[in-house]
Order: sequence, then structure tokens, then C-alpha cells
Amino acid sequence: MAMVAAMRSRLIFSSCRALRYASGTPRDALATVAVHADAQHDARARARDGSHHELDIAPPLGVSTTFETADGGPGYSRATAPTRERCERVLASIEAAGGTADVRALLYSSGAAATYAALHYLLAEAGATRLCISGGYHGTHVVAEQLRRIRAGLEIAPLPAELQLRSWLDGSLASVEAPPVRPGDILWVETPKNPACEVSDVVLYRRAADAAGGAAAGVFVVVDSTFAPPPAQTGLLERGADLVMHSTTKALSGHSDALGGALLVPCAEAYAALRAQRTALGAVPGSLEAWLLLRSLRTLELV
Repeated sequence: MAMVAAMRSRLIFSSCRALRYASGTPRDALATVAVHADAQHDARARARDGSHHELDIAPPLGVSTTFETADGGPGYSRATAPTRERCERVLASIEAAGGTADVRALLYSSGAAATYAALHYLLAEAGATRLCISGGYHGTHVVAEQLRRIRAGLEIAPLPAELQLRSWLDGSLASVEAPPVRPGDILWVETPKNPACEVSDVVLYRRAADAAGGAAAGVFVVVDSTFAPPPAQTGLLERGADLVMHSTTKALSGHSDALGGALLVPCAEAYAALRAQRTALGAVPGSLEAWLLLRSLRTLELV
């Protein structure tokens, strides 16, 4: 069963990558989506409760953990929460602004929780077997070490350097050397990298992943974009990332008052699997943190 699930996840990522460039229309500008991206979500909520108020740009802070549910409304906040879902819609639209990628966002209780979710999903459901990572935020290495403790056989290796990848891709790498990327690899690319802000070539890592078989072979590119969130760095899913991670505690929240993390994903199937995992593990942010993050996203273009 585990093998079947892994094969299915590989096919999901492969098909989503093919569709990513063929569907969708250009999005509105950043300032527009930051204010209006959740209007449809708010309209559905108003239709459910029979109210007729205008869109709340600053929605009420709802602290309830349980709801009387009807017609697909929220039931229990570990699974669904109105403010969190509105914030996710805005964040996804900000990442997609100006491009054509189909983006979905999931919020987490911290950047570490988002990192764990991404690695757990790729290792447990998508067929990955090795994490390739070098330097960057120390918390990512701590999370990886925790995963290694509970997952026997998980290998952690250095992320191949860009010069090595270019030599491999153009055929100049000595044939006796092992390929720098192999089936089952997660290429964890933090760009800009904490703390010195070195920038990595995401497109190059995508090319290397595809040369090793891509998602069909369990090879994935994950980009940690915490140090350069939108609008400083956008379009990462279009440039080849399979998942994009943010510690929203940092620049996206911007006021040092809201702990959180986020994953941005390109297709509905991966989103559904990650959301089910998040509900099971309970790694959701509180309503106050989601509300504070939404407050910050509204004016992100002014940063």
C-alpha cells in the first residue's frame, strides 16, 4: 500500500507540473489581491449565515474552536477556521500575483512545523528517501534530525553545489563519479540563505531534479523563501519548486508578534494530502496568529 501511495503522489506532481504552464490566466497586481483575494470566501460565508454586510477587509477575530456546521461551513478549528482560510487564500494569491501558476497555501503553527510537514509528506507519501541540504537555517536541520530519529534509514546528505550540477548536466562531470542527484532525493534549497543571504539558482535545481527522473522518481525541489517572501521573490512554483516554505514569523508577518509557517503547493491533490496530515497532527496556527498575519499581508506591497 505504501508503494502504491508513493507512486500515486509521484504521478500527481508530474501531472501538476505539466498542467502548471498550460492553465490559468495572469493574476491581478499584488496590491489588489492582498485586499480582495478572500472576497469570494467571505461571500460564501455571508450566504451561509444569511447576512448582507460588505467584505470585511479586517475580518472579526473569531476565537471559537467549534462551530455549528451546515452546507460545508467550518466544524472544528483543527480542520477548518474562517480567518485561517481567508489568510491562506490571500497568501496563495500573493504568491501567484502576476503569474499563471495555480497556487494553494497552508498555514502552520511555526516555520518548523511547516518544514516537518513538507518533509513528512515527501518521505512518507511521495517516494523520497534522502534529504539533500547544506547550511541555512539551523532549525531546518533540527527538524531533519528529529525525522531521522523516527524514520530508520533516512539519509541526510549535502546539497550538490551549482558548479557540480552544471558540470553534470553539460556532460563534463567525470563518468566515474556518482551522479550528484539520484532518485529519491529532496533538494532543499534555501534562497536567500540564512544568515549571509547567498542566492541559489532554482531553475538549475529543477533541471537537475528532472535529469534524475523528477517526481516520477521521487525527486523534489523544496524552496525555503523565508528571507525573500513576496513581493521580493515570487514565481518559485513556476520556476520549478514542488513546494515553497515560509516562516511567516519573519518578513511576512513583519511585526514580531505572530509565530507561524506556510507551505505553498501547486496542485489540489498535494494540497489535500498535506491538509489531511495537518489536521491529523494538529499543527495549525491559532486564530489570533492567522488574523495578525492577514493584517500584515493586506499592506505587504508597502514594505
